[in-house]
Amino acid sequence: MGLSKAYKKRIVSSAKLVKSTRLMAEEMSLQNKDYAIEIENIISIIKSENISKSAKQSESSSTNSLTIFGEDTDDDSFFQSKEKENKNTENLNTDPEESDPITIPAWAKEIWREIMKICHPDKLISKELSIEERFLRNSTMENAMAAHDQENWDEILYLGVLLDRFTEKLSGKKQMSKLDVLYNKSAVKIHEIQQSVTWEWGTSWENIEKRVLIISFLLASQNIPVPDKDILIDKISKLDL
Repeated sequence: MGLSKAYKKRIVSSAKLVKSTRLMAEEMSLQNKDYAIEIENIISIIKSENISKSAKQSESSSTNSLTIFGEDTDDDSFFQSKEKENKNTENLNTDPEESDPITIPAWAKEIWREIMKICHPDKLISKELSIEERFLRNSTMENAMAAHDQENWDEILYLGVLLDRFTEKLSGKKQMSKLDVLYNKSAVKIHEIQQSVTWEWGTSWENIEKRVLIISFLLASQNIPVPDKDILIDKISKLDL
């Protein structure tokens, strides 16, 4: 028995939730890096102004870098930053078995072919599409190619669902389970960011006392003499000027 209309709707909703959670995690990661830069700037100023003997010794010693959750990811992660290789799209193959020894599940192969039918550059030449739609299909094709190379079949499923393409070769329950795995991965990333010291700093912009404690802790962890509280408050307050 094929997927019901109601079940397809549930699968689409799950895929959209994965997409929105990924976007949120990506935005939070970028914001968290900005928070880290603020902290590093304050520490750098304090280090440069500290001319005591202990400060000079700390300058010559190695220091610990800030931990910024959301910066490092796995090879198959949505958030991985890497250079795009130049590819000859004219020779893209819609059937992975013809040129690739990878064993692809039947359900993933079915979705892969559907994605290529919609997104392959040769298929878009004669179509009247908006710039936004053309960009969406091109990016979907690139993501699908990367997922195939990494044998990330769950990602192929996700990309197909976003294009309203489904497979009857995998039960609805299993499809929902695979999408849940993708969602949980982004949810964990968001949780890690929220637990980071940089995020605690950035979201405490109205709490000067907490910010003083954070800077004091980070200075001490790098063996840098901690200035008086009034000096720290002055340095932190100038960030908003």
